[in-house]
Amino acid sequence: MQIKFRHLIFPDMAARGWPAGKKRGARPARAVPGLPETTLAMRNARIAAKLTQDDLAAALGCTPQFVSDIENGRRPLPERYYEKLPPPIRKVVIKAAMADLAHAKEMLSDKQLRLRRIV
Repeated sequence: MQIKFRHLIFPDMAARGWPAGKKRGARPARAVPGLPETTLAMRNARIAAKLTQDDLAAALGCTPQFVSDIENGRRPLPERYYEKLPPPIRKVVIKAAMADLAHAKEMLSDKQLRLRRIV
């Protein structure tokens, strides 16, 4: 029976080039088509403020998984959390949210124009 733990299979982890218990640093998010600006702004502002998802979750009073879902575009950021965001992050996120709303309004008006042409 083979044991699945790396450190038990290969006790010489450092010799094989594996980091010994070192966390990987967070990387800034890149623009992804279809992903709201708010999610990218929140992640990049959090990284710039040197906060982890755990730290931000504690400030918001939610779970780190919830923060991860927001940053990856799986959930929108509910309005009730905007006031709980730390000030340097809040300013950036609100500015991005306003840009998202302007984009959504523009998309909606384009759709309305197309529908009017049909009718």
